[in-house]
Amino acid sequence: MQFHLFLSNTYQNAFLQVLNKLKKESAIDTTKKHFFVVPDRITLNAEKRIFEELNIDCTFNIEVITLSKLANKVLGSLLTTKKVLTKQSGIMLTTKVILNHKKNLKAFSRATHYSGFTESVYETIMQLKSCNITPTKFLNSQSTDNISLKLKVQDIALLYEAYEKELEQGYLDASSKLNLLSEQIAKSELIKGANFYFTLFDSFTPQQYGIIAKLVNYATSVNIGITSNTKQNNAHIYPTDMYDNLTNIAKQFGMNVKDIIVNEKEQFVGATHHLLENFNAYKKPIYLLKTNNIKLFEAKTIIEEVEFVASSILKAVYENERYFNINVAVSDMNTYAPIIEQVFSRYNLPFYLDKSTSLLEHHFVKHLMQGIKCAKNNYLNTDLISYTKNYFTNLTSDQQNLFEDAVLQFDINHTQFLKKFTFESKNKQELNNIRKEIVKDISFFTEKENKVSYYIKKINEFFEHKNVLTKLSKLENTYEQNNNIVEQKRTSQVYEKVQKLLLELNELLGQETVTITEFYELLLQGLKATTLSTTPASVDCIFVGEVANNNFIKSNTLFLLGANDGMLPKLKSDVGIILEDELNKLNEKVLLEPSIFNLNKKAKFNMFHLLLTADKKLVISYSRQNDKGTEQKPSSIIAELQSLFFVKGESKNVPLPVYTMEKLLFNDKQNNWTPFYYANVKVAMQKWLKEVKQSQKEDNKTSEQLNNLYYLFTHTINYKEIANYITNFKQLEEVETLTNAHTLFFSNARTKVSQLESYFMCPFKHFLDYGLKLREKERAGVRPIDVGIILHKVAEEFGKLLKQNQIITSLKDVSSAIIDTILKSPEYAPYKEHMQYKNIMQSLKEESLRLIEAIYNEQQCSEFKLSELEFSFGLKNENSVLNFNIAGKNISFAGVVDRVDTFNDYFRIIDYKTGKSDFSFKELYFGKKIQLFLYASVYRMLTGKIPAGVFYFPIKNEFEDEGKTTKVANRMQGAILDNLAIVKAFDKTLSASNQKSSFVYLTIKADKQNNIINLDHHTKKRSFTEDEFNKIETYIKNIIETALQEIVNGNITPSPLLVGSSKICDYCEYKNTCPIFANLKNYERKTNKVDLKTITEAK
Repeated sequence: MQFHLFLSNTYQNAFLQVLNKLKKESAIDTTKKHFFVVPDRITLNAEKRIFEELNIDCTFNIEVITLSKLANKVLGSLLTTKKVLTKQSGIMLTTKVILNHKKNLKAFSRATHYSGFTESVYETIMQLKSCNITPTKFLNSQSTDNISLKLKVQDIALLYEAYEKELEQGYLDASSKLNLLSEQIAKSELIKGANFYFTLFDSFTPQQYGIIAKLVNYATSVNIGITSNTKQNNAHIYPTDMYDNLTNIAKQFGMNVKDIIVNEKEQFVGATHHLLENFNAYKKPIYLLKTNNIKLFEAKTIIEEVEFVASSILKAVYENERYFNINVAVSDMNTYAPIIEQVFSRYNLPFYLDKSTSLLEHHFVKHLMQGIKCAKNNYLNTDLISYTKNYFTNLTSDQQNLFEDAVLQFDINHTQFLKKFTFESKNKQELNNIRKEIVKDISFFTEKENKVSYYIKKINEFFEHKNVLTKLSKLENTYEQNNNIVEQKRTSQVYEKVQKLLLELNELLGQETVTITEFYELLLQGLKATTLSTTPASVDCIFVGEVANNNFIKSNTLFLLGANDGMLPKLKSDVGIILEDELNKLNEKVLLEPSIFNLNKKAKFNMFHLLLTADKKLVISYSRQNDKGTEQKPSSIIAELQSLFFVKGESKNVPLPVYTMEKLLFNDKQNNWTPFYYANVKVAMQKWLKEVKQSQKEDNKTSEQLNNLYYLFTHTINYKEIANYITNFKQLEEVETLTNAHTLFFSNARTKVSQLESYFMCPFKHFLDYGLKLREKERAGVRPIDVGIILHKVAEEFGKLLKQNQIITSLKDVSSAIIDTILKSPEYAPYKEHMQYKNIMQSLKEESLRLIEAIYNEQQCSEFKLSELEFSFGLKNENSVLNFNIAGKNISFAGVVDRVDTFNDYFRIIDYKTGKSDFSFKELYFGKKIQLFLYASVYRMLTGKIPAGVFYFPIKNEFEDEGKTTKVANRMQGAILDNLAIVKAFDKTLSASNQKSSFVYLTIKADKQNNIINLDHHTKKRSFTEDEFNKIETYIKNIIETALQEIVNGNITPSPLLVGSSKICDYCEYKNTCPIFANLKNYERKTNKVDLKTITEAK
């Protein structure tokens, strides 16, 4: 019986100490068996290091192994009577348990449908088992004074007990297998003659400590290397639980602790030694850096952060570094992986992403699961559309779109897909062929209830029917031809992994009778838990991994990205589905290990240890914005390093500086960093074009960066090549200007105000709407726009009656007649025929009556009478009075004014509005709401009358609180002429006792004699004089001319307007495909304080 603990200040040195012990022992007796036990994720690296350190090519008596594989060896024939479950099988078994007992759950009754719930339950059960806590023991730990926790414990205990009963059917999960190993150690001849070496673990479970204790008792020797308190200034950051628990094992066998300890610190020099001794120390000496081997960097965005790293790597390689000597650690792989793939590829850097993806993410598996989903949801149309949008459907993209358009347009759903399409369409035959093929695919899964083995058989028949092996082979070849090695390797694994999982599911639950919905859930959870991984495509490549995985070996250079608060270190607040405060209460009766406290302490320590893996250079960076554009703070690690390291300043030593891109490019000339930032012509050209665009935004001020790029191009590339690169770049990469803009946007030499307002809100959205003319797919059903159109027609038809001075006896009868006439149109026929629209039609009729009442009441109380309806200019045969000459070509304005009311020589413009109907001079200033004043200007030019006001008339009920009248809900908003006589004409009910209009957003002021003397303060801010109207008119024409010039010049730069808290991007239909949506804050045009004076004084 020998037991030795090898303590060190680093994992690396603890590993080497244990390895040296192995080296000595294996040399003494070559017949002895030596088991080198490491965590699952690092067996290959450990094996490689052992072969290198021992200078051997092969060995028969040394084996790198995990505890699970050791159990397989020791248990041997005992395992033939049991089915050993993989993690995937364990999760599928947990799924079955949840499905069988979800009706009995109290705390988690609604959570069973949440993504990740099943895996969380499985992990919780595994942790309870690893802590030797039985279902009964866990149930008895519940607190009587916390009802929520009590119910949660009861649910977990219920599922745990049911899971254990399932295992009694002849199954062993990972935890049960280790329990069996512990029981068999005393009987194993393999154990008795062997030496064991444990290293690179950052924790052990109580179950694993139990196995170690048994090995100490029965094996020849047990040697364990751990990091531990080494009497450094920062000794408190080292976890102590492993040391305490392992020395307790020694004491169980009467060993003197000091006799089993071998303590040897890893020695570092210079800055690394200072980091090792003092990181997070309470008292720390300062260290003056003489070299640039520790660097901090602040980026504006994550993209800039990754570009900085890519540039720095290029520079390091130029200075004779090898790619394989560079590690990149990120705080969150899901956030950084896609950006690293994009940027590193542009910079031509070879890299390997240590990232596994779920089997469920592959196109092939998505296709299978979508097919089953279609069957379980009875041919739901959205499911069928998703099913068709896949490489494995055998449909072209045109056929996929054709099918989707028809399904949406004709509202085809559920069993309607089983019948021949009868609607009128020139593509009806082709659509029926597509429908027939899809229904044939889905028919493999239409059995509502059967055995699991039956559904698995049907899946394999489906694979044969779809000829998936051939399609997978073609897909793999395509990836290879496109040099997408990662996807090629993933695709090469997918079919075999699916078949293996189906085999496991068949062996586990093959004879269980389940519904198609239950089978779908079983398979879904198994696929989620199965991963596709890849190996590096080249030996000489950059390793990119996540900090939390702790999978980094020493390298010359370490880049640590994402050093932001809350991300580094990434701390936990729960274990499985048990929260931290709940754990604390449970730990009074049962001990769940590792605790949240210990897990987070290890996370902090592992982050510290990661810093020590940089042999020569450590670079830590963070971004001021996350991938959603939200501001974020740097991690405390930045301040900690600044308190540890100083550099020589002009007059005194200063803390370690934080570099920015500007500082590196323009203030760090001695490092000659700029060429590596621009990397190659493609990267440099992209940055050059962006700089040109930025300089145009900043009043054509030429930046130093732009000058540098110009110098770089003109001294390395001839002018013809530059022109070619610019042309190709615009065509292939980032088209933000157009060469045929006049033809594209103004093919008939005419425009409307809505087009200009769209441009002012965002040039890129304007390009998609009016250049590419993208339109949402036509869908069956009542859309918000349909409601607006119908109500607009109601207002128009009722206006015609008012204009004819017809006698109206019943507004209700008039409203009913108008709405019935409108709904008789063919386009609205489905709304009346289908019962599903009955409630909508009733609401529409009620809304129609409210609108008519509002218009009627307003007209009864106003001197301004309806004069024009749908007044058009520049559209048909009318000559436009508003023309602009842009680049030698005429562009005229056309439009339709909903309504014009007149009184003597005055007129007012009214626009019926279904959406947001407020008005501000600020929005007019930035071009967002120029319509009303532009229409007023045109009408004045055509008639010579004087503008008295411009208004939006809301035509959709705003569901005012009870007690408020319809008149208030439909009150007009806009700007008014500052003329009391006109104000009184707007609303004849205004008086000293009624100072607030019910029809227009305006309020008056009266003196003590009850004389109306002025507009109130708020109304005054929305008023204008005749002279001010002239200046507004001039201003609008100027900004229109500027906008037209920019459009003709081809500007389509994404540049959304932000007015107050209103962001057009929030409701933009293109935001998911917009090139700048992830980094909005860098592109938004923020508005300053603006009033009417700003407009009238504008040059």
